Formats: sequence, C-alpha cells, structure tokens
Amino acid sequence: MATLSNAIKWFPEKTGFISGISIAFYGLGSFVFKYIDAAFLGNDIVNNLPRALMGWGALVTILILVGSLFLRDAPEAQVTKVSKQHQYTTAEMLRTPQAYLLFIALFTICLSVYLTGIATNLGTNLAGLSIERAATVVALIAISNTVGRFVIGTLSDRFGRKPMLMLTYSATLIAVLVLTFSSHIAVPMFYAMMMMVGFFFGGTITVFPSLVGDYFGLKNHSQNYAMIYQGFGFGSLAGAIVLSLAGGNLAVVFYTYIVLLIVSLIIWLTIKTPKYVESK
Repeated sequence: MATLSNAIKWFPEKTGFISGISIAFYGLGSFVFKYIDAAFLGNDIVNNLPRALMGWGALVTILILVGSLFLRDAPEAQVTKVSKQHQYTTAEMLRTPQAYLLFIALFTICLSVYLTGIATNLGTNLAGLSIERAATVVALIAISNTVGRFVIGTLSDRFGRKPMLMLTYSATLIAVLVLTFSSHIAVPMFYAMMMMVGFFFGGTITVFPSLVGDYFGLKNHSQNYAMIYQGFGFGSLAGAIVLSLAGGNLAVVFYTYIVLLIVSLIIWLTIKTPKYVESK
C-alpha cells in the first residue's frame, strides 16, 4: 500500500499506468514465489518446511531491505502539480457518500476472488473437465489477471477511470451470467469466461488507487486508499460467507454477485467527483 501510493505520487499524470505496474508485480510475485517455495520444499514437505520458511523469509527480507534503499518520498510539489482536487484527509473523505460507494463497488468486484478460487470445481461441474485439465484454468486466470492490470490501468489514463470501470463491470457481469445460467458449457467458452473474470478483476483493482487519487487527492492517498481497500478483504471473504448462509447452495453466491454487479454499474453511471464543502 505504501509503495503503491508513493509510486503514483511520483507520476500524477500516469497514475493508472503506474498502478498497473505496481499491482501487476505484487500479483506476479505470488506466482513466482510459488515455484521458489516449491524448490525449497522439495519432495519432503514435512521435514523441509522449516527450511522453506526460513529461506523464503530471508529472501523476502533481502528484497525488501535492498528495495527500500531506492525509495524516496515524492515531494509535495510533485503530489499536487496536476490535480486541482482538494486534498482530503481521511476524516473528510469519510464524510462523503463517494467513499462508501467506492467501497461497495470494490467489495463487489472482489467476489471474483472466490469465483476464481473455485475454478477447478466449476471446470469439472460445468465443462466436464478432468481435475488435471480444470487445474490449468487457474494458471490461465493468473496470467489474464496480470495482463489485465497492465492493460486496463494504462487505458484508464487515456480514456478515463469511469469508462474503463463501466467496461470491466459489464464484462464481468456477462461472464458471471454465462457461468450462472449454463448447465453445461463448452470447454473453450468456460476458459474464455474464467479468463474474462480474471482479466477484468485485475484491471479493476488497478484503476481503484488512481480513482481514489482523482476523487480525494494524492496527499493523503495512503490513508484514504487503505480505508477503501478494506472492500477487497471483505469482498474476498463474502463468497464463502454467503455460501455458508445459503446452506452450500452455490447458485445463491452467483445470484448475489449478479445483483451486486448491477448495483455497481448504477454506481458508475451516477457517481461524480466529490465537491469539497468546508465543515463549520
């Protein structure tokens, strides 16, 4: 969070592109470390686990410490040279309806985390794939997710945040509708829909940091985005919670997601940049 906010402060004219780089690489990191940790573990997972944890911890510590040597806070003039927006404090931001609307929209799209998490089960049930073949969709989703972060983030600088968010939420809605109302789906179509979910989820979470900066300024971006970003955590958990409350009925999760996506599209159609009103 801190490195992302600082990065976009250095490049206030290209916040979407910079967010895309930052967010893509923390997603790519989880992908790369999967293989590094597997190498540490070897074939004897139980006995090699302490070594793997120590090796992973040492490597991460080195990367963080070396990387921190190159970090510099963006100067104040750099932060505000482009934006004419009032530099909201977190308390001021929380007094605007836009803060809660952004939270709801981020919460919604993060249900994709649950959807992609059960991709293997969906592949076997909807497309008749074997477990081995269904597992390949996880890698395809990860690749699509990473590419989406670069592409959508960059395009948001050129075409605007709201148009790109309208696109990402509409495409996700189409994919979820296809997955929800198909009792059986052709394998290429299943792969396409799951990759679409991954691509536009990655793109959406890339645009949000820039949008928060556009709406509330960059000066207090770390604190402000940290509040909005809670929608990511709650949204990631929501699918499992809804499934539990629905007694294991997966269709309820999909219907809930569809409703929330429609609500979010209404948000993007109606939301406007907040106008600062000084409190008395």
